Amino acid sequence: MITSVRGQSAFSAAAENVSFLEESDKYFFPFAVVLENRGTSAIVAYSLQWIFDNGDGNPMVREQQFTQPLALNDGSVPGQGRLTGDIVIAPGHSRFVTPVHNLDLSAGTLLPPLTSPDSKDGMADFVEIQRQKPFKEVRLASYVFADGTCSQAFASTLCVTLQAQIDAVQDVLISATKPAYKGDNEEFINSFSREVDNSSKVAARGDEEYDTTYATFRDASTGNLKRQIVSRGYDKTLSEVRQRIYQNRPAITITK
Repeated sequence: MITSVRGQSAFSAAAENVSFLEESDKYFFPFAVVLENRGTSAIVAYSLQWIFDNGDGNPMVREQQFTQPLALNDGSVPGQGRLTGDIVIAPGHSRFVTPVHNLDLSAGTLLPPLTSPDSKDGMADFVEIQRQKPFKEVRLASYVFADGTCSQAFASTLCVTLQAQIDAVQDVLISATKPAYKGDNEEFINSFSREVDNSSKVAARGDEEYDTTYATFRDASTGNLKRQIVSRGYDKTLSEVRQRIYQNRPAITITK
């Protein structure tokens, strides 16, 4: 993966294709980075770190992770869990990323105006940080290929949190296939919830980062499936669930 930042020719060329809808969004331009995938495998997760000068030799690091766990390969089968507008960087593609924006630059046409519902909150946060600590640089800490290989240049929790996301989502999907459906959505949802609880007890590792991420994604996935069963029905929901279960669950491995 190749990165370029403000002041470099590759960044300037890429930034010409980005326009801003709101004046406040321009604040993030100095924090932007262009990520270019020159490899042959899709990049399904990456971690960026914005570095601020503490003035004491110990910089403040603000890390942000971008992940799409369902885009990982299932053994030799390419991941099928791509979503429109997701953060995956396909081979030959580039993305323009700030703390609140992430856009594909490879469309070949002028991008739509750049804006985000989180811009105001993000801007206020960054303004407050920079008021006290000058911004030094943005760097790519780590990234993960579709085969689960994780390249790590700086200390990051990306590999652990991505594995927790994978495990949580897969455990919830598998739990949904275990109870027998007897025509009663409420009865099925209660049985499904018990299966999720049982799988969670087995999954706990005693690693705070992993366990916290796992619990967050487990709860979100469980709630989403419950809502789908109520709104779309058991048959349609479970048909999609089975398609998203990995036959070969990805294992994230760090390479130096």
